[in-house]
Amino acid sequence: MQIHEKLNDFENANKYLKEIDIIKDKIRKQDTENIYLKYQIEKNENDQKLLKENIANLRAKNKIQIYLITSLSVLFLFLVFFFFLIRNKIKNERQIKNKLFIQNKGLTELSKKLEIKNANLDSLNQRNFAASLKIEQQNMEVEWQNDEIIKINKELIEREKENKKTIKLLEESEANLKTLFEKSPLGIFTTTTDGSITEVNNTTLKLLGLPPEEATKQINVLKYKPLADTGYNKHFMNVLKTGKSLKIEVRYKPNLGQNVYFSNYIVPLKNKIGEIYKIYNILEDITEQKRNEQKIISQKEKFELLA
Repeated sequence: MQIHEKLNDFENANKYLKEIDIIKDKIRKQDTENIYLKYQIEKNENDQKLLKENIANLRAKNKIQIYLITSLSVLFLFLVFFFFLIRNKIKNERQIKNKLFIQNKGLTELSKKLEIKNANLDSLNQRNFAASLKIEQQNMEVEWQNDEIIKINKELIEREKENKKTIKLLEESEANLKTLFEKSPLGIFTTTTDGSITEVNNTTLKLLGLPPEEATKQINVLKYKPLADTGYNKHFMNVLKTGKSLKIEVRYKPNLGQNVYFSNYIVPLKNKIGEIYKIYNILEDITEQKRNEQKIISQKEKFELLA
C-alpha cells in the first residue's frame, strides 16, 4: 500500500516535473518572446529615430527646395518682367522707327511736291513773263491796229459815199436791164439748178407758147414735156456737170400751134466760190432761117432732078 502510494507519489512527482518542464518551456518561450519583443521595441525605437532623422532631413531638404523654388520663381518672374520690358521697349522702338520712317517718307513726298510746285511756279512765272511780253506786244499791235482802224474807217466812209453813188447807178442800171429784159427781141428765162423757172420775159412766153408769167413760174423745165422732147434735159445736166456754157438748136413743138426753131444759149451763173446757183437761157427765134434753108434745099433738089 505504501509502495502503491509511493508509486503514486512518484507518478505525481513525474507529472509535476513534467508540468514544471512545461511551465519552464513556456517561461522560456515567454522570455524568448519578450526578448524578441524587446528587440522589436528597440528596433522600432531605432526606426523611429531614423524616421525622425529622415523627416528632419526631408524638412531641411524641403526648406532648401522651397527656398530654391521660391528663388527660381522670383528669378523667373524677374526674367519674364525683364523680357516683356525689353520686348515692349523693342516694340516701342520699332513703332517709333516706323513713325519716323513714315514721317520721313511724308517729308520726302512733301519735299518732292514742293519741288514740283516750285517748278510749276517757275514755269508759271516764265509763262506770266511771256504772257506779259505778249500782252505788251498785243497792246502795241492794238495801238497799231487802232491807227489802222482809224485809217480804215476813213476809207470806209469814203467808200460808203462811193457805194451810195454806185448803188444809185446800179439801181438806174437795173431799171435799164429790167427794161431791156422785158423788151428784148430775144427770149430770156432763168432757172434754179433743179429746173424751176424764176424769171421769164414776154418773148419767151410767145416763142414757147407758155401761159402768163405767174403760171409759167410754176413750171419746172426738166418736167415740161415739150422741152423734154427736144433733148433739153440732157444739155441742161451737161452744163451743170461741166460748168461751161452751151449752144444748141432746137425744133420745138408747143402744146398749141406750129413747130418753131430756136437756138438756145445755156449759160451757168456762178457765185464767188465757183458754185452754180442759176442757169441763164437765151432763146433766138430761127424759124424763118430754117424755113428759108428748107426752101433752098428743096429748090436745089428740084434743080438737080431737072438737070
